[in-house]
Amino acid sequence: SDSVSAVDFLAAGAKGEVPPVCAVFGDDGFLKRLVLQELKKRIAGDDPEFSATELSGPTAEARDVFDELSTLSLFGGGRRVVIIDEADDFVSRPAPGP
Repeated sequence: SDSVSAVDFLAAGAKGEVPPVCAVFGDDGFLKRLVLQELKKRIAGDDPEFSATELSGPTAEARDVFDELSTLSLFGGGRRVVIIDEADDFVSRPAPGP
């Protein structure tokens, strides 16, 4: 897993594949918003707002993420995008058992 700075990612434009899981982090809220907009556009296509769902990290559950990713978009034609805001709690929570 390679790290790419926000500036390098934005400068590259629509080049390269977007991995299935991306983490956008850092102190600069403006750059994070720009990167999220570009990710949504590159993953979801022309209408990223119809294919994107935002969840709150402290309350999001893994099943919510998987449900959103497996749901077909009514209007967008691209892949689904799930953004977990404040995801520290989400990624550090133990995985649910079988």
